Amino acid sequence: MKKPKPKGWPWLNDTTRALRRECRKSERKSDKFQISFELLKSILHKYQKAVKSARTKYFSTLISQNAHNSNVLSSPITSIICPAPSTSLTGSPAKCEEFTTFFTSKVKNIRTNISPPIHNLAVSLVCSSKLDSFQPVTLPSLVKLVTTMKPITCPLDTAPSALLKDVITLAGPSILAIFNSSLATGTVPTCFKHAVVQPLLKKPLKM
Repeated sequence: MKKPKPKGWPWLNDTTRALRRECRKSERKSDKFQISFELLKSILHKYQKAVKSARTKYFSTLISQNAHNSNVLSSPITSIICPAPSTSLTGSPAKCEEFTTFFTSKVKNIRTNISPPIHNLAVSLVCSSKLDSFQPVTLPSLVKLVTTMKPITCPLDTAPSALLKDVITLAGPSILAIFNSSLATGTVPTCFKHAVVQPLLKKPLKM
């Protein structure tokens, strides 16, 4: 049996719906870095302000148009004076453990449903060509790459990307030596082999 679609708030209009879509769009693009986070905060603030203004205008119009009709005003006034209790969950070690179990089971089920590979991955394939050397990186190409990249910073980075872009002309030779040494020896520093994986949980927008 198909569940009926819940009725939306009566004070929502085209403006608030458009801002809500912008919030969802920014939320999907958010990568937990400063620029994306600040953009999401800005749009969310505009959405909340627009909803508050539309809600105030809706109740003001409703009360002014039905000043002598107590039957119409009883339900809205009750919802304002006695709002419904919040259904938000409070954090606890049990909830964290429950989420971990759910997430682990979800990944395990996905892996179980994946079809096995056609080829045997244990058998090494013969490659007709061989790459035995790399061209050293030049300082101008390194400076150009760093200055044109987006200022996105990982929590594992020693310095913010914005700072690196400002001092690349000074730090460039040292960074260049690390890169060319890795290419020449075929090894990568251990600190470059770490990554941060953060699951993005979709949170409901505040009304």
